[in-house]
Amino acid sequence: MSSQIILLNGTSSSGKSTLAAALQQALVPEPWLHVPIDAFFAMLPYQVMTAGLTPEQTEAATARMVGPLLTGFHRSVAALADAGNHLIVDAVQGGDLLRQFLHLLRDQKVWLVGVRCRLDEVERRERARGDRKIGMAAQQFPQIHAHGVYDVEVDTAAMPPEMCARHIVQVLASGVEPMAVRRLLDGLGQ
Repeated sequence: MSSQIILLNGTSSSGKSTLAAALQQALVPEPWLHVPIDAFFAMLPYQVMTAGLTPEQTEAATARMVGPLLTGFHRSVAALADAGNHLIVDAVQGGDLLRQFLHLLRDQKVWLVGVRCRLDEVERRERARGDRKIGMAAQQFPQIHAHGVYDVEVDTAAMPPEMCARHIVQVLASGVEPMAVRRLLDGLGQ
């Protein structure tokens, strides 16, 4: 069987990683790899690259590292899928980043899943986590779902992760083919 990708797209602290773990359980016995963008960001040596820098220099250094990292993340996901792995990809993608990513995945079976959560709730989660830059989710909020096309959407503030996962699995099992990626690429001139 060819690989499938469930691409969870939502703001930081929207519940993507928790949902990915629930999906892995719901999809047993088939093995699905969880590929979180956070694992790639954890590779960045912020403390080494930014030691002794001003906030402006730190921001510039981070920007220089993030572009190549995201390109590598996108290519890694495509390579894992090309090798036949089923993937649950946990990402924050919008605008040109989404376009670049979807272009690489255009020949894959990708279920584009909108992971929604109210702004007040993602801000609460962001503060509670303690490992996120405060304000990151609010900054991402207006743009992350701006493209407006998904195969399935869930609201992690309204439903627990297990219910969201069951809903996604039901859509996958329904026999309906995912069309969001094709529609987005056609709309973007790809």
